[in-house]
Amino acid sequence: MKTIVFANPKGGVGKSTIAALFVEWCDHNNISVKTVDGDPNQTFNTWCLYRAKEGRPIPEVKGTTELTIVDTAGTSNSALSWLNKADLVITPFKPNFADLDLTVQWFQTLNSSLQSKLLFVPNMTGQASEHVYGMDEIEKITTETGYGVVLSKYALKNRDAVYPEVLKGLPNNFFALGSKFKNAQTEFSALAKAILKHGNKLAQA
Repeated sequence: MKTIVFANPKGGVGKSTIAALFVEWCDHNNISVKTVDGDPNQTFNTWCLYRAKEGRPIPEVKGTTELTIVDTAGTSNSALSWLNKADLVITPFKPNFADLDLTVQWFQTLNSSLQSKLLFVPNMTGQASEHVYGMDEIEKITTETGYGVVLSKYALKNRDAVYPEVLKGLPNNFFALGSKFKNAQTEFSALAKAILKHGNKLAQA
C-alpha cells in the first residue's frame, strides 16, 4: 500500500479533518508521509501551513515515503484522477439521509476495481436512529455489490469541541496532547490501525 486518497463528492463530511488526523497519527507513530491537496479550496494544504507556523512542518523525507496522503474536493468526479492512482480510498460520510444518498449514488457510478478499494468511515455519529439506519444502509449496499468495506466498528463520534481544532494547526501533535483528548485519541487510533490493516490486505491480494 502506498497512496491513500480521501474522497466523497459530498462536502463537509470531514475528509480534510480525517486526512489531517491520519497524518498526525502517522507522524506520532514514525510513519513517513507525503501530503497532496487535490481540492481547489486547499483546506488540507492550509492545515499543513498552519502546522508549519506552529513549528511542526510535515517532515521532508529523503527517498521514498511510506505513504502518500491525498485530500480531494467535495464535488462529483473531481477526484477521479486521484482515485485511479489510489491503493486505498477512504470515504468519510455522515450517516444521515441527505449525505447518504449522494455518497451511495457516487459509489454506484464507480467501476468494481475502484469500489473494491473503498473504506467507508462513518463520521460525526450519534445515537439517533437515523444514524444507525444510515450505517446499515451502507452495509447493505456494499454487501449487495460485493465491494467496499464499512468501518462501522470504528465510527467517529460527534466531537465538535475536539476534532475541528486539528485544522487550526495545533502546536503539539494531537496524539501527544493531555488526558482531555484521550477518548478521541483512542477512537481515532483504532480507526487508523483499521485503515492500515485493510490497506495491507488489499496490497497483498
